[in-house]
Amino acid sequence: MDYIDKLRQHIISTISQERYEHTMRTEQVAISIAERFGYRRELLSAAALWHDVARRWSEGELLDFIEKHKLIALPYEFENPMLLHGLAGAQLFNQWDSQMPFDESEIEAIWRSIRWHTTGHVEMGEPGYILFIADYIEPGRTHLSDDDKDRIYSLPSLQAMVRLILEMQFSYFSTKGVTDIGPGRELYEKMCRECSP
Repeated sequence: MDYIDKLRQHIISTISQERYEHTMRTEQVAISIAERFGYRRELLSAAALWHDVARRWSEGELLDFIEKHKLIALPYEFENPMLLHGLAGAQLFNQWDSQMPFDESEIEAIWRSIRWHTTGHVEMGEPGYILFIADYIEPGRTHLSDDDKDRIYSLPSLQAMVRLILEMQFSYFSTKGVTDIGPGRELYEKMCRECSP
């Protein structure tokens, strides 16, 4: 059994059926984007499979885990503890299996992808962009129309896709009165620079 098959078996035993189905859809979209832009599919499979492993933990469980492992979280994450599931998932990825078929730079890319998939971050890297996009547009998501999902997917670069998703998120947040969007604003500014002609 290869690493990804073993990982799928592990993940299905730790999350709900509904969360597993979301994870599988996210993985399929991530693989599609990875192949389109020339990234290793196994790397994106691993990131997608781990990304929501701690998503259904309670706020208390997340905060306890962060404290127990002495992980460094950002202030906005403590204000919205559900966002800590990215950091917790990245830590669980690191702890699970030392027999990963990835080199050190790939392991770091997977870790960053999982860590920053909730809000985005300038340090998430292009594999992180792929996970961020896939998590947002996977077919089971109901907050977007199929036309919006297709519009995002059809953009010519990862940066353009991330930029549009962030614009959509900012618009949604503003309707909810949310002004602190964590590192998303800095990522958006980076995407605007990288998308400029």
